[in-house]
Amino acid sequence: SENLQREGNGIQDHQQTLSSPRMHDDSQSRFTRPGRPASYHKKENIDPAIAASAGAQPLPDAPEFTIALKTWSRLRFVRAGWFTAREAIAYIDYYYEFLAPLTPISPPNFQPPAVHPSFLNDEPLLAVTILTISSRYKQLSGPGAESRSYMIHERLWNYLQNMITRMFWGQEQFGGGLCGAGSRKPKSAMKGSLRDLGTIESLLLLTEFHPRSMHFPPGDDGDDILTSLDDEPIDTTEKGPYRDPPVFGQATVASWSEPALRSDRMCWSLIGMAHTLAFELGVFGDFHNGVRIPRSSGRSITDLPTILREQRVDRIERLLYVYINSACGRFGFPTMHIGPDEDLNPYAIHDQIAARSYASDLVDAIQECWADITLLMKASNANLFPSRAHAQMLIQSGSYITLLEQFQPTMDTFARKLEAVQLPKYPWIILSIELEYIKMYINSLALQAVLGHWASNIGPGDEETSSNAAFPALYKRNQRYISEVVKAARNLLRLVVDGLLPNHYLKHAPVRTHFRILSGAMFLLKTFALGDKEDEVSVSLQLLDRTIEALRMSVVDDVHLSLRTADLLEGLTSKIRNKFVRLAARNGRSNAPTPPPNSTYPSQSQPSASGPNPYIPSYSTTGIPMNSTNPMDNNVSIVPPPNSTYHMNPSPYTNNSSASYDSTLSPFTNNNEEDWLTLDLNPLLSSDSTGFQTGVGNDGQWFGNFGPEINGNLEVLGKLVDGWDTTTGMTGF
Repeated sequence: SENLQREGNGIQDHQQTLSSPRMHDDSQSRFTRPGRPASYHKKENIDPAIAASAGAQPLPDAPEFTIALKTWSRLRFVRAGWFTAREAIAYIDYYYEFLAPLTPISPPNFQPPAVHPSFLNDEPLLAVTILTISSRYKQLSGPGAESRSYMIHERLWNYLQNMITRMFWGQEQFGGGLCGAGSRKPKSAMKGSLRDLGTIESLLLLTEFHPRSMHFPPGDDGDDILTSLDDEPIDTTEKGPYRDPPVFGQATVASWSEPALRSDRMCWSLIGMAHTLAFELGVFGDFHNGVRIPRSSGRSITDLPTILREQRVDRIERLLYVYINSACGRFGFPTMHIGPDEDLNPYAIHDQIAARSYASDLVDAIQECWADITLLMKASNANLFPSRAHAQMLIQSGSYITLLEQFQPTMDTFARKLEAVQLPKYPWIILSIELEYIKMYINSLALQAVLGHWASNIGPGDEETSSNAAFPALYKRNQRYISEVVKAARNLLRLVVDGLLPNHYLKHAPVRTHFRILSGAMFLLKTFALGDKEDEVSVSLQLLDRTIEALRMSVVDDVHLSLRTADLLEGLTSKIRNKFVRLAARNGRSNAPTPPPNSTYPSQSQPSASGPNPYIPSYSTTGIPMNSTNPMDNNVSIVPPPNSTYHMNPSPYTNNSSASYDSTLSPFTNNNEEDWLTLDLNPLLSSDSTGFQTGVGNDGQWFGNFGPEINGNLEVLGKLVDGWDTTTGMTGF
């Protein structure tokens, strides 16, 4: 009871510190940081130079910190000399300052030193999980700091794996077996057991923040029980396993997709384990004769320890709803979450989200926002993307327009509620990224429909492109939703570069957020297939460049997923810059063909072996060629502009027509008279009998290993830049 009382005090402190406005000074963390004394000088089994460095900062005297130091000094890793007790406390502080604000997973506040003894005694697996996660991100100081940080993380992760294994096999507190010679009595479910609520929170945390060793082969011999035959030929070609790794900037699809796929599998296993343990602990209620009895049924709770535990159980149940439904939707599985059936009609979820009143406690308010986000995503998957065939049927029948229209008020309502709830800054940013992702995800069906119609009815070099009657009408019906895709993708990337990048929070972003960043960038690149005015294309490209730079600046270590993502996006954007088809606006203006300072772009004045060539590219200040692919080439296939007031030939800019240009039909931009930039979509056209099977017009790109958006977009973009090598996975950047 005393330990739970201290835990309750920690929760109350946590709630008070979360009440600050969202956009307060960045120095305000999600939790307050208690003072710590330097009065405890117990000798530790560690290099004196390291111990001196770790304890160099004078700290205020506080009895609870002295008690915490004594408890931490008993930790096996401290006694073995891996890190000091003060460094252990620093790891806990680091987690609550940089990592906790970016995830909806909210265990009780174990940051105050007063609760550290009960934390280590009652929540061993959660304590090791937080230490493991923090040790990957936090850099130590003193002699051998970098090497020691790597080794500490590895040792903690190995120990955590053993704890999870013992929990999985039910051997966490072995009672002696047949002979009854157990070294200790099994603990209760609330006192130090590995099968407790903290274990569920730990498993979910590992889905957000992965250990470093996930990027390396396992330590054993693998999963094959037979070795290869001695006479089996070894492939030493450049396509075989012994080829040289790609140099910097030469990204491979496998370098991103392989760890992403492994991450998905690991997360699915961890969520499943957390789900089954939640059943065992009664998170979803009791079951008698196959009938579920909710936890709140017929119970009157008055004592504080039970109230605190019930509050924690409620939050875990809400978290499992979020993570299970998100994972099932991502992998295309039916939900395995236990609970009442939900009406997923767009109007029904709008009424449900609009009627919800968020809790006054900000931890609960944050999780309720996540629950609404999950409900919206679940409804979109059920109505728009339940299967490949269903999504294609919606496009062919045109009924998707009605569904998209029905989802818009729900997304707008949630956006207003998210702004009104006044969350702290970083939880609000992460939730806003999720909202922009959902807007982009839902409205992208319009982008799919327009490209699919074009691919099904117009072939490369078709001279009837500009006079096709059905296409302009279809384009006009979809332009609102396509514009929403562009807007949402830009907003998502701005939240990253302007919100998370300052103060190093992008470095600590969960794996889920990195997938959202990649999706936003890919959708933004894919919208170039429909074309836009040059200034708007430049805005998007510059935002992508900033995102790539931000990812490279926010690296935990050299195997972090942000590096692979940055390589992939840099290769795509650099290739796409040189793939644009430019249509000159009648009486329009063009950016002066002056290369940027210190530019390496080729100049139009460069000599040619065959004499003057009007199609040698000169580059605008955004790095886009001024003269590029001839749109009248029979091997070029482009989606036409929304009207025919552009030159459909590569006329020099000095000879542009003086005819006026009406830009009111452009779905993205204002009335400036600018050149139109689009992409040649001929590489997407399939030559086999199945038609547009692997391109834009069919459903193959919507459902892949990484959800219905990333994998297919990667394939489409790879083909657009003529860099897709299906034999090696090399994108040719």
